[in-house]
Amino acid sequence: MKYLSEISDVGKPVEILRTGTWDYYGQKMVVTKETLENMVKNFKEGIRPEPPTQLVIDYNHGSEEKDPELSKAAGWLKDLYVEGDKLFMIPQWTENARNYIQNKEFRYVSPEYAEHYRDKKTGNDVGPTLLAVAITNRPYLEGQEGITLAEKEELHKQAEARSKKYHIHVRKDGNLTIPSEYKDCPEGDFADPVNYMYPCNTEERAIAASKYFSKEKNRSFYSPEEQKIIEGRIKKHLPERMKKNAFKGGKMEEKVDRVVELTEKIAEKDRILAEKEKILSEQEGKIKALTEENKKLKEGLQLAEANEWVEKSLSEHKILPTEKETLTKLYVSNKKLAEELIEKRGVIVPKGVKGEDISEQPDKVLNEIEMINKYQKEHNIKTFAEARIEYEKAKEGK
Repeated sequence: MKYLSEISDVGKPVEILRTGTWDYYGQKMVVTKETLENMVKNFKEGIRPEPPTQLVIDYNHGSEEKDPELSKAAGWLKDLYVEGDKLFMIPQWTENARNYIQNKEFRYVSPEYAEHYRDKKTGNDVGPTLLAVAITNRPYLEGQEGITLAEKEELHKQAEARSKKYHIHVRKDGNLTIPSEYKDCPEGDFADPVNYMYPCNTEERAIAASKYFSKEKNRSFYSPEEQKIIEGRIKKHLPERMKKNAFKGGKMEEKVDRVVELTEKIAEKDRILAEKEKILSEQEGKIKALTEENKKLKEGLQLAEANEWVEKSLSEHKILPTEKETLTKLYVSNKKLAEELIEKRGVIVPKGVKGEDISEQPDKVLNEIEMINKYQKEHNIKTFAEARIEYEKAKEGK
């Protein structure tokens, strides 16, 4: 849309892309209406670029050049819309660009877009997205009309003509062209067709216009005579059931609207608070689960360490096989006490393989222990007791 206050540097809509199939340097380029509509969607939803960053119009696709002279902006894209099979932009030109266009030194535009653009926030593929627009004299897509400027005097003259026709003054903040979102509304179906405000071409829009024009702040822009004209134009499009009471109790409606607005804000805050409480509860649950998991992990590590210590002590003949379970529990509950206990006991030499007392045949018993230890290592047996049993079986087998 274009306003009188900024019309000096806003140009007429310019076609930048249209549906079709082309050979683009050996690759097939297909543009559908869905392609164009997706570009408009991503632009209006602030996916590319994110507001308040604006989409640049540059010279010959030079905005990414390092040379400041080559990367200067020719303007900024104010709006984007699809009409028929074409994509149009509403540009805001820089003074230099306006001079170039006025002197026909630059005549055409060329879009730069990505077929599969990834949203910088989510990383998701959001489809065809416009990245920039260039003014150029060698556009890839030929057959487009040249760029023309919307001169302030011309558009203001048109607005003055509408003012005489509809008896409504030209507002300084009025639209001098139909806003893109109301392109489907004919001039005669605006309640204020001079400034292209309050579209009424559908029942829904007429009801909305009635609601907005009931507000004192919106009516204050017009004289009493103009208010009656606009009311009459809105009523003409309202359903019969609403015409009689339209524009009555405007101040009360504003108060009701204010109450509704405040109620909605409170509801929204309650919703946000409930979401935060839910997130907090979920986080507390996760912390509890992680704490429990950490506890089990710690207990598992302690038990593994205790088993390793017991097996080592057993292999060093510091404990008896019958003491394994008791000493494992003691090590888990009080590591220091278990280690001190075994350290004070010293080495416990088991009885000989046939029950002889070690004091009677020390050399034979020690030799047997040495052989069992060797057998345990060679056959990768976990404990000395198990190795001893297997060793005896092996001897008997011989």
